[in-house]
Amino acid sequence: MIDKKLSFVTTSINKPTFLEDYIQNGLKHGHKSDTFDVIVIGDLKTPVEVREYCNKLQADCGVEVVYLGVEDQIEWLSNNGLTELDRILPYNSIQRRNIGYLYACTRGTEVIVSLDDDNLAGDDDILTKFGTVGEVQTVLEVKTANGWFNPASMLTYENESSRDVYHRGYPYSKRDSEQEFDFEVAERKVMIRAGLWTEVPDIDVITHLERNPRATGIKEEYVDTIVGLGDGIFAPVNTQNTAFHTDLMPLIYAIPMGDTVDGMEISRYDDIWLGYFAEKVMHAVSGTVAYGTPVSTHDRNVHNLYSELEHEAIGVRLNEIAINMMSEAVLENVSYATCYLELIQKSRDIIEQNIPYQYEAYFKEMLDRMEVWTLACEKSGVISLSNE
Repeated sequence: MIDKKLSFVTTSINKPTFLEDYIQNGLKHGHKSDTFDVIVIGDLKTPVEVREYCNKLQADCGVEVVYLGVEDQIEWLSNNGLTELDRILPYNSIQRRNIGYLYACTRGTEVIVSLDDDNLAGDDDILTKFGTVGEVQTVLEVKTANGWFNPASMLTYENESSRDVYHRGYPYSKRDSEQEFDFEVAERKVMIRAGLWTEVPDIDVITHLERNPRATGIKEEYVDTIVGLGDGIFAPVNTQNTAFHTDLMPLIYAIPMGDTVDGMEISRYDDIWLGYFAEKVMHAVSGTVAYGTPVSTHDRNVHNLYSELEHEAIGVRLNEIAINMMSEAVLENVSYATCYLELIQKSRDIIEQNIPYQYEAYFKEMLDRMEVWTLACEKSGVISLSNE
C-alpha cells in the first residue's frame, strides 16, 4: 500500500471514460479510496457534460474526482494571485494540465501521475509502482558512451528491431546503430518514474510514417526492475503515463508550444524539454528518472501525421539548440527551485552569446515563462525560495 497521497491529473477534450479503469485498478489492488484522487482540467473544447460525468464517477467509485473547467481555473488562479499563469498556459493545449499539477500540490499531494486520455490502464498495480516515487530504490543504473539513453529500446516490437525505434525527442545528433548501454545495480532516489506503453510507442513522426512500429511489451530483462539514469545521463521523458514527486514542482513546467519560428509552428517538445531541464537540475542536486512499469496501452487518438511532421520539423532543430544550451550551463545551487532559476539565468547568458539570432526571441520567451512558473510555485506556497 502507498503511504503518500497520489493524484492522477489529466486534461481532455473528450469525456474521460479511461479514468474509470485507473480508479478500478487502484481499488482492485486494495488501495483505500482516500489515498488517491483524480483531477481533470477542462479546456475550451471540453464538452459541458464532462463535469456531470466526473461528479457521477466520484459518486459511483467513492474516489474524489475534481473537474476544473475554464471558469474554475480562472477563479482559482485569481484567488491565489496566479493570474499570470493564465497568460503563459495557452488554451486548447495540453499545457493547461500544468494548472492541475499545481492545484494538486496545494492540496497536499506528494506524487502526481500525469496521464494522456489515450493511455489505458493495464494490469500492473499502478498506485504501488508510482507510489514509490520520491524513495531510494534499487534500479538498473544505465551508463552510455554518448551520455544518452533511449527508453524505447526497452520494448519489443512486432515488426521492427528496437534498435531502430527512438523515443520522441531523442536528439538526432545522438542516434547511432549500436545503442550500447551498460547497466549495474544501484540504489538511487527516483523522483520521476516514466511508465512505458504497448501498441503505439511515443516516437517521432518520421518513424511513425516510415515504420509504423507496434510495441508488444517490455523486454524480459526489464520486467521485474526499472532502469534509472546514471549521473550525467539524459533521456526523453513524456507526461502521458508518468509520475513525479511534488518536490520537483518548480521544474515540472511543460513548455507551451504553438509559436512560429522560421515560418514553422513548433509542437511536440513541451514535455520533452520539461524532462531534459529537470534531469539537468537533478544531476546538480539529487534524484533520477526511472523507466519501465507500470505499462499502459497507448490507444493513440487520431492524428494527422503529415501536419504533425510540419510542427515537429522545426522542433528537431530547436531541440539540438536547447540541449546544447543546457549542456553549457554549469549549476552550483543546492535546491531544485534555485537551481532551476540558475539554469534559466545562465541559459539567458548563453543565448546572448551563442544562439542564432532568428531563434533568440523564441528561447528568451521560453525562459521567461519558465521563471514565471517557478515564481508561481512560490506564490502558491508550494516552495519558499527564501528558505532555499
